Amino acid sequence: MALRMIELFVKHAEEKHIDALRELSGVTSFWQTGPEGKTWVVKAILPAEETEAFTDKCARILGSEENYSIVLLPIEALLPREKEEKDDPEDKGAESAQEKEEEKKVYRVSRDELYHSVVDGMELSRIYILMVVLSGIVASIGMLRDNLAVIIGAMVIAPLLGPNVGFSLATTLGDQKLMKQSIATNFSGIGIVLVISVAIGITLNVDPTTPAILERSEITLSDIALAICAGVAGVLSYTSGVPAALIGVMVAVALLPPLAAVGLLAGSENYAMALGALLLFITNIICINLAGTGTFLALGVEPRRWWEAKKANEATWRAIAAWVVMLLVLGAIIYFYY
Repeated sequence: MALRMIELFVKHAEEKHIDALRELSGVTSFWQTGPEGKTWVVKAILPAEETEAFTDKCARILGSEENYSIVLLPIEALLPREKEEKDDPEDKGAESAQEKEEEKKVYRVSRDELYHSVVDGMELSRIYILMVVLSGIVASIGMLRDNLAVIIGAMVIAPLLGPNVGFSLATTLGDQKLMKQSIATNFSGIGIVLVISVAIGITLNVDPTTPAILERSEITLSDIALAICAGVAGVLSYTSGVPAALIGVMVAVALLPPLAAVGLLAGSENYAMALGALLLFITNIICINLAGTGTFLALGVEPRRWWEAKKANEATWRAIAAWVVMLLVLGAIIYFYY
């Protein structure tokens, strides 16, 4: 069970407010310092899946966000270890009710931790651009040589997970700023890979019958299943704290090779095959974002304030409907023409 330490700095609060924080569910350890009317420093240790409820209740108890700051820190280890409580026959009914409540919980990191990890993974920085350039070159050369090991290497270094998960999260939260940032980062990466692969297609001899290229110029319904799985896995990697780099390869499988194939085929003037690869890429983009948005929705990720949550929920369902319509249209094209 992952643990988090929350450090809470409160400028103005009464002691009864601090005591209310102590009583919040999930808190395993609690410390406080500071006299009433002055700055309070509160530290609490609790499971990662309880941090969102804790911070939301902090907002309700303490009021204006100007009155407090919250720092959330991961815990590698905690000593002494928690002791297992002995069974008490009289508490069986209470334990049964508690177990039912535990079953209803969705175990994920908090909204705020999720937001910051996603934003960090989609920053349009020099490192991001360099990694995209390198992955585009390596993927294109690997496909020309039909070298699976080289193609996999390109997918390992391709930073394509963050922007797509960021777009799904922005859709779920109704966050326009995050959505614009994710779109800018995503399109920058797509544009860079496309330009590099087109340039390589023009410069080098491209054999369209090479298996690695030929496979990406054809699309089947199984590709939809692959992209949906990639989208779900991408979101779960962020919400569960799994290293995103491991899951990022799966998203890159669905995006990088088809995009490189589009550029290589277009650069070598094989436009009909390039259109098939482009159709595969667009289908994968739709499936990844549809699956990502649906997964965030299923995990209960929503804005803190109820009026924002209501507005975001409506926008999310409209976005899902739009993704589904586009996917049905593409599915029909795939079924009848491929």
